[in-house]
Amino acid sequence: MTSYTPDGKRQLVAGLFQEVIDRMVAMGGAVDPSTTEAGSAWGSFIELGHANVTPFHVEALKMAALEMVCDSGAQIRFHTSFVDVIMDGDRISDIVILDKAGLGLLRPKIVIDTSGDGDIAAKAGAPFEVGRREDGKMMPVTLFLTIGNVDDERVIAWMREHEKLHPGERLFECIVKEARETGDWTLEREFLNIYREPTPGQWRVNTTRVQNVDGTNPDDLSRAEIESRRQAWDLIRFFRSHCPGLENTQLLATGSQVGIRETRHILGDYVLNGQDVLEGRKFEDGIAQCSYPIDIHDPQGPRGRLEGIHADHYEIPYRCLV
Repeated sequence: MTSYTPDGKRQLVAGLFQEVIDRMVAMGGAVDPSTTEAGSAWGSFIELGHANVTPFHVEALKMAALEMVCDSGAQIRFHTSFVDVIMDGDRISDIVILDKAGLGLLRPKIVIDTSGDGDIAAKAGAPFEVGRREDGKMMPVTLFLTIGNVDDERVIAWMREHEKLHPGERLFECIVKEARETGDWTLEREFLNIYREPTPGQWRVNTTRVQNVDGTNPDDLSRAEIESRRQAWDLIRFFRSHCPGLENTQLLATGSQVGIRETRHILGDYVLNGQDVLEGRKFEDGIAQCSYPIDIHDPQGPRGRLEGIHADHYEIPYRCLV
């Protein structure tokens, strides 16, 4: 995802984000987004929303983030799970946790829910919606994978030659279409999303897809993890047999867990809407700015909606978080 305005002239997301990037670049583990262009291999040859992306090594990010938190003086508590909240009126007085020592209590002054699913907020009684409003269905989930032994220049050359003949088509889209007709492709995708990494011959793959998954349901998550890991190996076999430049690819790693796009939508004092994004609305209490398009993955099919904004950026107000 881009951290710049759509024209690539101004960086929107900087501060701590840029410090993370600088640390990773110093480690040889990232490419600064100021140098990555739209439509390049770094952004899977995608134009909209994929200029000035930040290719990085996962291990570099782990270390950079860890060092920054430790340098700040914060105390880290790994291997600890959230269980419940204890309320004092409308305020959280205690957090119930579970770790290797058993159940425990934390007494925080302020709680910031970074669960990704609004787990703490929901337990504390915050109002929320799940999925899309008309039927509650949520966007599909994806397991990322990293592949190696890729012929970088051959992949790039294929795309450059093909996009002249079929403008607007995504990477290997025609190959996927033909394979679907013959039964060699069964994933709920119509093209491949693979992103070049800083190390030559390594690419990151965002193509697996599992539908009908509630990211707050452990049974659904377990099913998705099993299915997406199977899909990862199906992709490797497909790459080797169908895709120029990927004939000798190897599976190097998969994500530690399946990636969730959507679960609870916390209903704060303000709820950002589609028009706010498309029109680039600004707010007096804006605390974040972004230019990434509206990106909806269809909960019931292989495609989705990617719609660019009609401004240089939009803002997210503080009221969305409280």
